[in-house]
Amino acid sequence: PKDAMIVMAGFAIGPWAAVGITFACALLELITISTTGIIGFVMNVISSLCFALIPAILYKKNRSFKSAIIGLAISSLLTVAAMLAWNALITPLYMKVPREAVLDMLLPVFLPFNLLKCLINTSIVVFFYKHIMKALRKIKLIP
Repeated sequence: PKDAMIVMAGFAIGPWAAVGITFACALLELITISTTGIIGFVMNVISSLCFALIPAILYKKNRSFKSAIIGLAISSLLTVAAMLAWNALITPLYMKVPREAVLDMLLPVFLPFNLLKCLINTSIVVFFYKHIMKALRKIKLIP
């Protein structure tokens, strides 16, 4: 659910915050728990930016629930498409398997995984953003 947190930061602070947090999270993961190395870092950055940047930009232009939902819907579709493409390109190199094997996994494995990931992150943003912002304002961490 880190992408949900990145989106919420993008809503609260702006799109550049989403970019910065995306790179910081991916770098921290790379140097701590990652077993995928630089390939995992690049995939994390691409996935998180695809998911977080569009909603943050749209929400900055029009701070409404409708803008947030439209941004999240567009970004979910973009993230799924980008991850299918990147998995088709990168996974054969990383897993050292024939590209055909990865292409055979795109629809039954990678598509549902990325759809579910986007659905979970979108749900977290929709259900918790207002409550988190209200709490942060109450303790005066944000105006």
